[in-house]
Order: sequence, then structure tokens, then C-alpha cells
Amino acid sequence: MFFKLIALFLFLTGTGLSAYAKHPEQNPMVFGKNRLSIITPTLLRLEYAVDGKFIDAPTLFAYDRASMLSPESIDVKELGDNCYEIKTPSLRIWYKNDGFPFSTSNLNVFYTHNGKEKKFTNRFITKNNLGGPVETLDRVTAEIPMNDGILSKDGWYMIDDARGDLLVNDWIEPRDTKNHIQDQYCFIYGNDFKAALASLGAISGKVPMTRKYIHGVWYCRYWDYTSDEFLDIIDGYDKNDFPIDNIVFDMGWHTNDAKVGTGHNGHLNWNGYTWNRELIPDPADLVKKLHEKGVTVSLNDHPHDGIRPHEHNYDEFAKALGVNPGEVPLFDLSDKNYMEKFFRYAHKPSEDIGVDFWWLDWQQHL
Repeated sequence: MFFKLIALFLFLTGTGLSAYAKHPEQNPMVFGKNRLSIITPTLLRLEYAVDGKFIDAPTLFAYDRASMLSPESIDVKELGDNCYEIKTPSLRIWYKNDGFPFSTSNLNVFYTHNGKEKKFTNRFITKNNLGGPVETLDRVTAEIPMNDGILSKDGWYMIDDARGDLLVNDWIEPRDTKNHIQDQYCFIYGNDFKAALASLGAISGKVPMTRKYIHGVWYCRYWDYTSDEFLDIIDGYDKNDFPIDNIVFDMGWHTNDAKVGTGHNGHLNWNGYTWNRELIPDPADLVKKLHEKGVTVSLNDHPHDGIRPHEHNYDEFAKALGVNPGEVPLFDLSDKNYMEKFFRYAHKPSEDIGVDFWWLDWQQHL
């Protein structure tokens, strides 16, 4: 009799058992052509696929697909009329399953910011972003505009990854942008900036701890130094009891006799991989002596012109790549075969004699 009364009450009040919050069976949650993934309590992924086929492969941005908030940490309540209330430990989401891509008309996310409840919708305008990385400080003499970063005084930021290349079998593959038309990552963290950075690590992969020497003193100058001059520089630091951890060889380390290439900024010779033996007769010996002094060695790299006929090992490179002698294949970051041969013949010879890492000079828009 008791259960009959409960059923009658629910019927008369228009309330069904589905109105009570419950954990979803799985996360991500699929609503027809829409998929909502709750990656962390403050990070949502919004997808819309015309053919209903969603993307689980990593992308250049979303490298780590392993993180996903446990369904036990999510509450879902059916509100009727295809509307849902979804709660995480930090967010309250209202969603109407209307069959259209996620938008301001079918998705609202409520979060706490400065002690008040605020509403987020998946738009691209953020007014109070705190800024992100700057490509270069070349020729900077005053205040400059900043690119966006994840952190914002608005308490949220969104990244559109709808055209981001996939990573399949450890290489780049274009995605289907005709059917998979929406792929947005909504960082909604309020005042909790640490949560925002943790969410970034959850989807892009945790940042490994850098080597201690990376945080030390670096020396680099756009100058054609000889081996003896490089060693004198380190001795000068030692004599003045000043630390030195890294020395960067700028463009003088390689030859400058290229005759062909696309050139950058009017220069054919910023790019090079053949040691300049007039300045540095024995590169391996120089690197060894610098290591003995406790200094790591980095080489300047402008890879935009790849490996050209003037390089000492061009013939081997061309044969391995399968191109005609004298042909200059364009540098192609998207070509796995080209890049494997490039690293083998451009970088590995110097790494084999002890070069620690490469300084990728920013000016080449690869």
C-alpha cells in the first residue's frame, strides 16, 4: 500500500523517479550527436558529430585521453523536456538535448567566482585574460599585446580544438572536419587557478620536471666564435667566480655557403648542419672540454630549409629519402618519412658527439 501511495503522489505531482539525481552510467555522456566529457571537476569537453562518430584519438593539444572524472563524482537529474542538470564537485550544468551543437541556447554552466555564482556559455570572448606566451622579444622596446593563456580573471577559458590534427600511430593525421564539427575544451575554474593548470595537465599531459641546469645561467651571442674563444668565455666566468651552466652556439657553428633554398628574411645561411671547421676544427673535442667544465652545449637551429646540397651528408640524406641527386625537398613537418631522415642526418651527428639539446630559433614559421 505504501508504494502505491508513493507512485500516486509522483503521478499527481508530475514527478518521476528520473527527477532524482543519479550517477551517469558512463563518462563521457552521449546525447545523440552530442557528447559531453567531464575530464576534471572544472574541465568539460563539448563535441558534436554529424555522423555520431566521436574522436577518442589524441590531438596535438589533447594529448592525454586517460583522465576522466569518475561517474561516481557526477550527478545527473532529468528535468523533463529533454533538459538535464549535471553536477560535478565544482560545476552545475544545465543542458537541453535539442539535437543541435552545444551553444548558448542549450548549455549553461554555473560556477563560483569571487564568492558569487556566475554563468558560463561556450562563447569565445574573454575580456580579462591574464595572457600567455610571447613568441619573441626581438625588437621589443615597450609594452606588447599578449596571446591568450588559460588563466583569466573571468574564471574561465575555452580552447577550440575542432581543427586540431590527430596523433595516430605516433604521427600527425588530419581529422574529419566535415562530420566532427565541434570540439571545445571549457576550463571553468572561478578563482582556482591551480585547478585550471591541473586541468591543462590532465588533458595535454603532465609537464616533466626540467633538468636543473636549464634554470641556470645561459650564455649566447650572435657572433662567430672560435673554439678557443668559447673556452675563454667559460674561463672568464670561472675567474670572476660567476656561475655558467649552458652555452649556446649561435649560427657561426655551421657553414654559410648555401646557394639554394627558400631563405628566411632574405638569408640563405641561417639554416645549416655542417660544422664550420675554420672556426671549430674539432667539434667533438670542444664539446668534451665544455662538458669537463660542467657546461652543457646547445646549437642554434633554423630548420626551415632542411638539408640542402651544400651539407656534408646531403648525398646520404637524398639517397635515404629517395630523391634525385641535387634535388632540394622542402622541409615538411607533416611528412613522417622526411622528418625521420631529417633528424637522422641533421641532428644525430651532432648529438653523437655530445651536443645536449637544440635551440629552435623562433623566426621560422614551420
